[in-house]
Amino acid sequence: MNEKFNFTDIRLIAGLGNPGDAYTETFHNAGMQFVSYAADRNTKNAQWKKHSSGLFVYAKYDTRIFITPLVFMNESGSAILRALSFFKIPPKKMVVAHDDADIYMGNYKIDYNRSAAGHRGILDIIRVLGTQSFWRIRIGIRNPIEEKRKKALSFVLSKETDADARTLKKVFSSILEEAPLT
Repeated sequence: MNEKFNFTDIRLIAGLGNPGDAYTETFHNAGMQFVSYAADRNTKNAQWKKHSSGLFVYAKYDTRIFITPLVFMNESGSAILRALSFFKIPPKKMVVAHDDADIYMGNYKIDYNRSAAGHRGILDIIRVLGTQSFWRIRIGIRNPIEEKRKKALSFVLSKETDADARTLKKVFSSILEEAPLT
């Protein structure tokens, strides 16, 4: 599929990360941060509700639903499956935003029908759904000036600096400029 991404046909926007205050401002939560940013930017004070399953929280905007799982990253599949089932949305009408240690900070890529490439949260979603036919917003978290390439596990749970947070917000804004929700 070589279509250019836009939010026109997207019904579910999911942001991956880890629950709890200890993980709030870590690189691994870039997907959750993007979804919160997008929801707040487009709904002006999004009203988040906890789903009765306890697996995710959601907010509605127009015909779209924003969700963030309340399970750990590597177990994201159960929350995504429950959300898709509850809202009766097929995977092809979903975009999953997540961190990507193969992309430098300040950059992002939007892909469709792509393998997990080692990302355990995406791997679990593909395993549980039985398909990789969904959109992904891959948000770069790798330091572009590192002298020796670090293993992702050594930094994904690190706290973001203020400069990192500003860079991520610029990326989030760029994503929504490239593919506006409205």
